[in-house]
Amino acid sequence: MKRLLYLLLIGLFTNLLYAQDLVYNNGALVTIQSGANVYVYGGWVNQDNGVNNGVLDHSGNLYLRNGTGYRGSFTNQNGADATFYTGSTTEVAGDWTNDATFTAQANSSVTFNGTDEQLFDRGTSANANDEFYNVTINNTAAGNDVGNTRALGVWLGNAAADADDIFKVAGTLTFTTGVIATGPSNEVRILNTASTSIAGYTFYSDNNYVNGRLRRLMDNTATAGITYVFPVGGIRGTNLGNGSQGLEMAFEGPPGPHNILVWFESNPTVGVSPNATDCGANFNQVLDNGVWQVHGYANDYITPSNATDTFTIYNKNYNYTAPAATMDEFVVAKDGALGGTTCTVDNSPVNNAGRRGYATIGGAFYTVYSDPPFPVVNLRLEANGQQDHINVIWTTDEEINNAGFELQRSADGLNFQKISWIAGTKSTTKVQGQKYTYNDFDVEYDKVYYYRVKQIDFDGNYMYSNVASAKISTQTDFDALIYPNPAQTDLYLDITSTTDQNVTLKVYDVIGKLLYSTSVEVQKGKSTIELKDLLNRIALGTYYVRIVPENGKTLTTRLVKTN
Repeated sequence: MKRLLYLLLIGLFTNLLYAQDLVYNNGALVTIQSGANVYVYGGWVNQDNGVNNGVLDHSGNLYLRNGTGYRGSFTNQNGADATFYTGSTTEVAGDWTNDATFTAQANSSVTFNGTDEQLFDRGTSANANDEFYNVTINNTAAGNDVGNTRALGVWLGNAAADADDIFKVAGTLTFTTGVIATGPSNEVRILNTASTSIAGYTFYSDNNYVNGRLRRLMDNTATAGITYVFPVGGIRGTNLGNGSQGLEMAFEGPPGPHNILVWFESNPTVGVSPNATDCGANFNQVLDNGVWQVHGYANDYITPSNATDTFTIYNKNYNYTAPAATMDEFVVAKDGALGGTTCTVDNSPVNNAGRRGYATIGGAFYTVYSDPPFPVVNLRLEANGQQDHINVIWTTDEEINNAGFELQRSADGLNFQKISWIAGTKSTTKVQGQKYTYNDFDVEYDKVYYYRVKQIDFDGNYMYSNVASAKISTQTDFDALIYPNPAQTDLYLDITSTTDQNVTLKVYDVIGKLLYSTSVEVQKGKSTIELKDLLNRIALGTYYVRIVPENGKTLTTRLVKTN
């Protein structure tokens, strides 16, 4: 044991010092100058001896390694004083206990690089301060936490009752490897409002996250989009709800709250099924890994800054097997309801579910899914003009609990009305490969009709097919149809020809300026040509399209592009 009693200046004459066992500063002033390297194979204790404070002024590099009989711990006892100056680095292989004055200046750094659990304890003094600047977690303890008294990694609090061991980081918290475990009452608190103030994390990885409560301060003056990540999770392991369970909030404008506190509650805590419908999918199943608790200061609810702010959770270690050939959708639910903006499903995968448009984002969040979301898989519809009627055909790849289809027709592609009801298979087990047909004789020559089907299942949920158009024409050697018209994102040209031939397509603006020209080869019969390239080239507005065949009459039609 080394006792330092008056004044020790390290670095004035040498930049390297080795000490065995425990360095015990009993009332002395110890200065580690910039550039000095101090290796202690034991621990460091600052103590007030009743006459003088034990003071550590640290500007160099301090390495606290485990030694024989001693851990490489740092202890700052009541009445002592430690200052880590700008540019100083400290590596701690043991525990960190501070019951006195501690100051970490900007760009000082502390690395926790133990090989087993490392305890962080604030002590009991009202004057104790624990605010690091840069912190790196490089704890290489291996294995799972299941069955252990405390987590492998950096553990906050000397007992379960400790509620004041707040691990504060004013600069950047970097995960190299290892987990910080907060227990039920303590928290990691990131004071730096930059979105990059947590680094080194990887979603789904069990080697870099907070097992417990993580609070981040928000930059609510940001004028552009800003994203905050919360690498939280349960205890390390592979059981249900274990491991990393990350969360991400993407704000399109300034975040509404000053700070957000997040933690994950693993199974058996699970969410309540919203049993709600969105985009035709009934979300009635809850993923069983657990829930994310999200709260502002003093547990207030948080008002997002923008309706497009997106909330994403990264699920791991859950019970779910994707059914064959289904279209299962996953979204984030909150407090027993979907909330948010409708129809923002977008085929989220199970391990990366999202939702946006919440009025408030405080509460319990979790993943829900439909099982299956639609009773019909791959519903496709087409329409074809015949000599005296239009033949409408639609097919499905798979059906279950399908009551039937409401066939709808429109004269403008916008306003649809029911013209017939066609029963589905009505099977409660999956049925493969169904085909339906309807012949519409209530049509006029040379008039375009638009069709879609509304599929309805047993409990009233429904979905729509794509829209298809067709017309019956008076006898001609050549005919053409552009649809949908008005067009937004898709555009097609149907050509009916009695011969194989070349057709030229020309597009003019309203004053007659040629904007686009292309030639296509068509076969005898009906040919469908995608014109998305044309649609992408023209602005919103009205245009005239001339369709010039080698054999036949030139056709001119008006095209409108809308948003």
